[in-house]
Amino acid sequence: MQKITEGDLVEKFPLIFQDRYASVRDSCMAFGIECGPGWYPILDVLFEKITQYCEGVLFPSPKAVQIKEKFGNLRVYMDVTTPYIDGLIWMAESITDSTCEVCGGPARLMGFEAGCLEVRCPDHSRIKAGAAGSRNAVGSVTKTIKDRPPYERRVPAYTKDGESITLLDVLNVALISYCESRKGADVKVKEVRIEDGSMLFDAEGVDEETQGIMDMAAAFWRRTSA
Repeated sequence: MQKITEGDLVEKFPLIFQDRYASVRDSCMAFGIECGPGWYPILDVLFEKITQYCEGVLFPSPKAVQIKEKFGNLRVYMDVTTPYIDGLIWMAESITDSTCEVCGGPARLMGFEAGCLEVRCPDHSRIKAGAAGSRNAVGSVTKTIKDRPPYERRVPAYTKDGESITLLDVLNVALISYCESRKGADVKVKEVRIEDGSMLFDAEGVDEETQGIMDMAAAFWRRTSA
């Protein structure tokens, strides 16, 4: 994947980053994007989808209020949103659960000696060699869904043609989390297809926000598989 800088994002999405050079008294965006470059491609896809959506429905482009890492994961705050934009952001933040903040490679949520959490690959983890095996070390942790059996799925683990795609596991966790947080929500993806380079879903119980979640997953998959 092509390397993306903060400057690239600011130049490409001027309406979203209109407060990038504001005073620190007026906007947290004065501090820039407060996360590592490994997550910039995720932000690129997210803001591209938000821009396309706003142009399509004639909704004024929201501006970023703050973009940062918090508790090991990406957090994106906008001044105004819609349920669909919220869904895009939900999935973008979920993708960082397994994406190295430094290089963008496969990673996991871990703890390090300062008592903080990070999503890093082994090459960029700040856990010292051998520390993970210590009884007193913070050790490694993985994101779990409380009170949910590990075999439960709202998204098939494989595409219709039997292809295993890691992103489907991320989408599965995102939809489980969404349904747990929204009383009465019951979204299930019955089938995942790859057609003409696009990821398509046959799903039920979809609302505007979960449509955003699935569209972000499909857009990120297309970008990374190109």
